[in-house]
Amino acid sequence: MPAEPHGPHRPAILTGGLVLSLVMLLLIGGSVGLHRPILVLLMLAAAGGGMLAVGRLVPGTTGITVTLAICIAIYTGLFAAACMSLFRRAYPLGEALAYFLPILGLVIGIARQRPAILAQLQRPQRRATRRILQRGLVWLGACTLAGAVAVVLLPADEHPASVTLTLLGAAGLTGALCLGFAADVVFLLNETGLLFRIFLRRMQARIVPVFAFVIVYLLIGIVFAALFAMLDHVASEPAFAIGGTPGKLALPDAIYFSFINLSTIGYGDITPLHAFARLLVIAEIIFGVVLLLFAFSEIAAYDPELEWREEEQEAAALRPAEKE
Repeated sequence: MPAEPHGPHRPAILTGGLVLSLVMLLLIGGSVGLHRPILVLLMLAAAGGGMLAVGRLVPGTTGITVTLAICIAIYTGLFAAACMSLFRRAYPLGEALAYFLPILGLVIGIARQRPAILAQLQRPQRRATRRILQRGLVWLGACTLAGAVAVVLLPADEHPASVTLTLLGAAGLTGALCLGFAADVVFLLNETGLLFRIFLRRMQARIVPVFAFVIVYLLIGIVFAALFAMLDHVASEPAFAIGGTPGKLALPDAIYFSFINLSTIGYGDITPLHAFARLLVIAEIIFGVVLLLFAFSEIAAYDPELEWREEEQEAAALRPAEKE
């Protein structure tokens, strides 16, 4: 297994990942807490307990802990959405138990396979990435199939007892899959954690071009917003329709409309009526597309040491001339 980051980097990565997962869990809890406060508390307890248990069973693996924390937060959001839409008639106790089962299955599976997992992680040669991906995709596909079968078998009468049993059946099957594929899940989490660290390092190296792109993006958006608002003020008739009704375009609405055009989303809630306004919209869309293409190219090619190397080369080229 590749070495974990040492020194201040390791706590920073661990803290950042755990904070991110906690924020996601709190957001999910806030979105469903008014309807199911007990379920939200149980979810937070189960997520925290699962992460602590896996962290103790597989110590010294920051990438696994961080990736698991984020995955549990994602799982929590999907589970809460399913309970609020498809399984809304299920009993609260059944929902809580169903949420626990996959996490419990994973923890038990890791505990049972712990010696083999630790031995494999400590080997200098890691498992083949392709095999890890294949086994991980099989596990993920089987869990998705279990959820799809539960939706298909959902009783039409939506009786609470039947809905709860269906939810528990799907969760129990998912928990069994997590138990059986526990080692493969750990290796997949480890590989994903390595990719997370590579991604974060590359993002840190490209903060400057990303910031520059944001500044230029905001500049173009605000300039066009001012043009839209000015045109609406000087035109004899309303140049825009808001919600299908012609009216004056205030600056806040113009800024919103400008960035909608710049991103080429086009919701249609504000539409240009004046011919010159339509030309401005076309121009802004072209600016937006060209800017995105240029920004992606520059950000991908950005080398923070390139300017320093060019200066060193210029200085080296000038030294012989100075000696002469």
